[in-house]
Amino acid sequence: MAGSKHWIFAAMGALAGLAVGTSAGVIHTSRTIAPDRPNADAFLAFHRNWAFSQTVGSSSMTPLERARLALAGPLGLQASETVYFATSVDSEGERISSRCRYRLRGTALDTRWWSITVYDDTTKDFIPGHDGKPMGKVGWNSTQVPQDEEGNWEIWLSGAPSAEPTWLPLHEHDEGYAEVLLRLYNPSDGLRAQLPQINLPRLDRISC
Repeated sequence: MAGSKHWIFAAMGALAGLAVGTSAGVIHTSRTIAPDRPNADAFLAFHRNWAFSQTVGSSSMTPLERARLALAGPLGLQASETVYFATSVDSEGERISSRCRYRLRGTALDTRWWSITVYDDTTKDFIPGHDGKPMGKVGWNSTQVPQDEEGNWEIWLSGAPSAEPTWLPLHEHDEGYAEVLLRLYNPSDGLRAQLPQINLPRLDRISC
């Protein structure tokens, strides 16, 4: 009961604060991003198991959408500047679990800059550090991740430590599920015209 009351009060506060617009504020994703669980009005378009919305960060978002998004995980810039994709499932439609090892493989995108960030799929906060240590690395961006001559790259995710140079830690001790957020900063007009049918990264489960 206490938890439900907290949710109600949070929703009321979000409605009050976000109804007037939050062009410089923080906007958030839905709780579970998967094709069979489209929980936020702003995330209803899916391509290759990635959720996409043209309204996140724009003035066309309704107060209800703003409130619902504000109750989950962090986004940030206006829709005119950034495009967001999010997923909490792998290429087979299974939830991203700390029990498994994943490879996120992508290629060049026609955007000024992009980033990949991993969040806890329940709290929408960053995943806690392992062995009681502070939070580890939570993401990579297009200026950091190694790429070949054609712009291909890969990032590895797992709960168990990995020697991969582009490893991102999930929960330790098989404790949770994750969400992956892809941000495209200042995408080209050509890329925007193709949304959401663009060459998105593929998240494959390698082992469990």
